[in-house]
Amino acid sequence: MEDNNLNIIFEYCIGRSLSSLLNIFENFNENIIRKYLIQILDGIEYLHSHNIIHRDIKCANILVNRDGICKLSDFGGAKILKGNYNDNKNFFEGTPNWMAPETIKKLENTRFSDIWSLGCTIIEMIQGFPPWNKYKNPLSVLNIIYKSESPPEIPNNISNVLKDFLNKCLVMEPKDRWNIYQLKKHAFVTGESFGSIYKTISEEITLNVDERSFNNNSQNFRAEKGNRNLRNIDNNTFEKDGL
Repeated sequence: MEDNNLNIIFEYCIGRSLSSLLNIFENFNENIIRKYLIQILDGIEYLHSHNIIHRDIKCANILVNRDGICKLSDFGGAKILKGNYNDNKNFFEGTPNWMAPETIKKLENTRFSDIWSLGCTIIEMIQGFPPWNKYKNPLSVLNIIYKSESPPEIPNNISNVLKDFLNKCLVMEPKDRWNIYQLKKHAFVTGESFGSIYKTISEEITLNVDERSFNNNSQNFRAEKGNRNLRNIDNNTFEKDGL
């Protein structure tokens, strides 16, 4: 504060947004998506551990600097979650194609609403445009999501491990979605063998994941870490505040 004026200072990020990169390259392959996703998850983890939800996660609001480091941006719609459930219920913020159904219906707006937006952002990286892109009128998009009883269609041209990650994000019931700590341990993020995890479910799963490529390239895309103690926060955080 200075002379009754609130000055907000942001880091100057030399580079482009993921959205502008998509305008150049049209879409990203899974190795690139994973490298960016690891860093995006770190940013969301920091916010959620401090009871903050972003409310407008999308490629246009993710900046990439010259070192290839992702930065979440545009916190104009961010909100601090309050303990009273009703306090988090009736606010409406975001961009239609990325907004969670419960947000549009004004039922609730929690950390899990950000997780839905993350899933839509990954679809945007896969195909170069967000879900429901064929509807050009934002009000039409809101109406479609409001009435829909199922999540957006997941692209077919991706590996089963990435499909599974998206299925953990894009669940109609908010509390059935994985939280940020669970997502950071998902096979797509860690580079673990997805087949070994799901072998007992189906012997017919075909994987298109190049694990060696994951492991060899991961050193070039290291996320900036916040407080290491954040790693000790687990699902009890969500159970305690009912979110």
